[in-house]
Amino acid sequence: MQIPTGSPSEENVAVCSSMSVSAVSVPICTDVNMPVLVHAYAPISSPGQPLGSERPRSDLQSIISMLGGVDRKMQTVFEDARQRSVEMHDMVSTMENNTCGMLNDVERTMYERESNIMSEIESRTQAHQESLRAQVTRQREEMQKK
Repeated sequence: MQIPTGSPSEENVAVCSSMSVSAVSVPICTDVNMPVLVHAYAPISSPGQPLGSERPRSDLQSIISMLGGVDRKMQTVFEDARQRSVEMHDMVSTMENNTCGMLNDVERTMYERESNIMSEIESRTQAHQESLRAQVTRQREEMQKK
């Protein structure tokens, strides 16, 4: 930012000499490209207050108050987000447990079906072998009779 230079007019000198300029140092992270704000204000002439004294820092107090409100709201938002995160974790855990339980049930059912099918295959195979044995025995007996 560049400040214009040159000879000040009488009007500007009068305005500037009747104003105070102050800068407030607040601990914040700054960027070299971030502008620095300076608050300039004119004196208040009220009874019992000497001419040239500074106006109360109500603007600064209102900003501090507003920032305090923002901070409280942000804390509430963070707490809500944390609570939702806990709830989501619980939901996912419940879903995993239910899914595992369902998979165990499906696995058990499939095992039972497989066992039944294997038993059926074994019994049919055994019956077929017995039928073949009986057939072979009959054929032998017929051949021996001839």
